[in-house]
Amino acid sequence: MLSIPILASAQVQEEVVTPPAEPTDAAVPPATEAETAVAETETATPVATEAGTAGETATAAAETETAGETAAPAATATETVEEPAAATEAPTEEPGPSAELGLLGAAGEDDLEPDVGPTAEADAEEEEEEEEEEEEEEGETGSLHVAIPGYYQLSVFGLAPMALGPDDPARPFGPELGQEYYGWSRLRATPELSFAPIKVKAQFDVMTGIIFGQSTVGVDGALEPRMRESGAASDGGGELVGIRPFDFRQLFLEWDTGYGILRAGQMTSNWGLGILANDGDRDQLFGFNRYGDMVERIVFATKPFSTLGDGFYKDIITILGGDLVYRDHLADIWDGDLAWQGIFALLWREEPQQVGMYVAYRNQTFDDGDTLEVVAVDVTADWTIDLAEGWDLQLAGEGVGVFGSTDVARSLTADTHDVMQFGGALRIAAKYLEQYTAQVEVGASTSDANTYDDQLLRFTFDPDYNVGLIMFEELLAWQTARAATLAASPDLVGEPVPGLELLPTNGGVSGALYVNPTFRARPLEWLEAAVGVLWGYSTADVVSPFEQKVNGVPANYMGGDSGSRNLGVELDVGVNFLVPLRLVRLEAGAQFGYMFLGDAFADADGNRPDDIWLTEGRLALRF
Repeated sequence: MLSIPILASAQVQEEVVTPPAEPTDAAVPPATEAETAVAETETATPVATEAGTAGETATAAAETETAGETAAPAATATETVEEPAAATEAPTEEPGPSAELGLLGAAGEDDLEPDVGPTAEADAEEEEEEEEEEEEEEGETGSLHVAIPGYYQLSVFGLAPMALGPDDPARPFGPELGQEYYGWSRLRATPELSFAPIKVKAQFDVMTGIIFGQSTVGVDGALEPRMRESGAASDGGGELVGIRPFDFRQLFLEWDTGYGILRAGQMTSNWGLGILANDGDRDQLFGFNRYGDMVERIVFATKPFSTLGDGFYKDIITILGGDLVYRDHLADIWDGDLAWQGIFALLWREEPQQVGMYVAYRNQTFDDGDTLEVVAVDVTADWTIDLAEGWDLQLAGEGVGVFGSTDVARSLTADTHDVMQFGGALRIAAKYLEQYTAQVEVGASTSDANTYDDQLLRFTFDPDYNVGLIMFEELLAWQTARAATLAASPDLVGEPVPGLELLPTNGGVSGALYVNPTFRARPLEWLEAAVGVLWGYSTADVVSPFEQKVNGVPANYMGGDSGSRNLGVELDVGVNFLVPLRLVRLEAGAQFGYMFLGDAFADADGNRPDDIWLTEGRLALRF
């Protein structure tokens, strides 16, 4: 089975500026409203493909966000960041002064403030409060504002030996991943300069990636293989190359026209919960963000009905834009991939409720001449209900459908495949005083066990949408990468099957159903803690394209029965310590996960590999 995730996203996280003719809107600083509209209405386009005999589907991702980070697909206008979750691995930047409204985020990850008050008096009060805050921030600079938020993070990982396939001496790699420890670092800065009505924002990473430790073996098909440059043997020897000295993520100009927000430049993209388009710059309960969707984009967001009265329609934001994908998990402009996107989105928000929909069209030509043409439709909502004093019930969800065609994956029966993929996630959370949160998340994505038909059905979540620490983030990500690497070897399979490089899930949920209850607590200002349980089940037979090709019958990644679908159970815990200093904040944390493997990972004799554990220790400095 080959899965090809497709991401094209447009994100809109900030609120659109209301025309000056409306007295109520005038009370609110136009720059703030406009920004929000743009960032909240951007969209992403998904992509799905399948490879030859083992063709599977790819995901499409589309999303928009305010000042966040990018994910490979579509880019976002702006992003908002909230206090890091209990067991989060990477700190994010604080929202900028213009980020009055956040993008419709996952289960309350983004808190939004209304852009327009219900009355002129309320608007005036809100404007006075905002002006006071701006004066405090800007001091004597007046309307000029300069800020350089960011963070540095160092993480050390330890992993148990991880079996990726059967122990076959005829294969060029051993059965295991080959990596049991490594160190990872990132310095991220997000400078911003604003002089109303113009704002310029940038974001860049320095020295991001592996700085010491062992290498993986035989998984070079992954987006980030954590691999050494030259012939790394099973002992992990060789020169580390998994680090980017400098990575330019964002540089865009934003103009508050008085009728809406216009943005142009390179941006990151996030929408909804982030399963289709994800900027990779958001703290999550467990897991580790490594990528981000980035696009070259021009986008306009506005509130077209804000002057027509006080009905619900006054809070509707419309977004229209066009993208050239810079980098996502499906395309990289530096590798010769050329992906164009058109996006349209609608977003309604009345704090704290919000509902949105976007449609993204993506047309991509890969470096080898193969093409992909898809449309992604994504709906998302975030609704909070006050239960009692201090108690809230929050419902948040996102559903995606991807439709189109591609010739990236070819089977024996068809040169072109129809793409039809679906995925979604739903969160229900009970919160008490914003200190304690009990949540249950259920998610699913379509799968594709038939590698010989002309359809691509498997949907893969964005790799930066983290669910747990091991099952999807590590084990399935590396098993699919190993299968793609082996299936691309002429010595093993003759002529490699087209599209196999798109098989790796890179950590995204793919072809699976999962249930993930979690509990997060912050009893003290300086202490956060979280626990979680993850159960997974494949939505179709688990079929490895490589094992099927060499064995002649469908088989899983360990060469066992493809009909066994139980992925297993994972237990996760995390703790985070926050130490505010005079100019910075020091953070220290740790995460630990343990996975009991299910029958879906049993070999031909019915034996399952040993259980897997993973741990991460982290130090971060936020400025």
